[in-house]
Amino acid sequence: MRILLLAAALVPLAGCHASWDHDGASQGNGTSHASRDAIPAQGTGGARTFAAKDFTEVELFGPDNVDVKYGETFSVRAEGDAKMLDELDITVRNGTLRIGRKSQGWGWNRSDGAAVRVTVTLPKLTGAKLTGSGDLNADKGEGDFDAELTGSGNLTIAALTGGNVDLEATGSGDIKISGTATRIEADVMGSGDIDARGLAATAAKVDIMGSGSVYGTVKGEAKVSIMGSGDAELSGGAKCNSSIMGSGEAKCS
Repeated sequence: MRILLLAAALVPLAGCHASWDHDGASQGNGTSHASRDAIPAQGTGGARTFAAKDFTEVELFGPDNVDVKYGETFSVRAEGDAKMLDELDITVRNGTLRIGRKSQGWGWNRSDGAAVRVTVTLPKLTGAKLTGSGDLNADKGEGDFDAELTGSGNLTIAALTGGNVDLEATGSGDIKISGTATRIEADVMGSGDIDARGLAATAAKVDIMGSGSVYGTVKGEAKVSIMGSGDAELSGGAKCNSSIMGSGEAKCS
């Protein structure tokens, strides 16, 4: 399972305090600089705009809050404290809009100041990823869809018209998603939950390691694996094949 591989990978990092910049180069803690391909900000005071385009996924790093909205054209606008706006580091790489901080890089043990709000408009969203304490909210998604959450922030997709949907939650934050899907694969490691009760799926695969739970609506077959105290609660006529180690339960109806 992917969550088992991730757990093994996290062990040697537990005591690490180094950081890396957005380009993968090593840096000392406290260094503040932009990515080499950062999109320049336009504007002053409490608002900035960024001429980002040609992306179908959004990835957020850090404490800021992002609203993703459907629209015929691309736009990225940020509002908040001027100093924090000047710290934004926004790039587009391989079809993904990446929103982070110049001073953040990949450091874990730091404070990034007051959160700002970023509003993103795009014609099509096929993936959303969140690392940190910020929240990411999207009004619409479509197609094969990936949603990944690491940390204490929350990730919400209000209306998905999807095919194969991958949901991964690591840490204490929650994923909430609604809409339709052909098949969902939900992985939880930690105390966060995946709430897919509003997502009507034909089939599912659920892997839980920890105290987090998965809630879903599945009308067909569901393969469930639990290691820990988390529960899988699947309604809609789900037919479950379950493997459980620990106090967690698979409740299918």
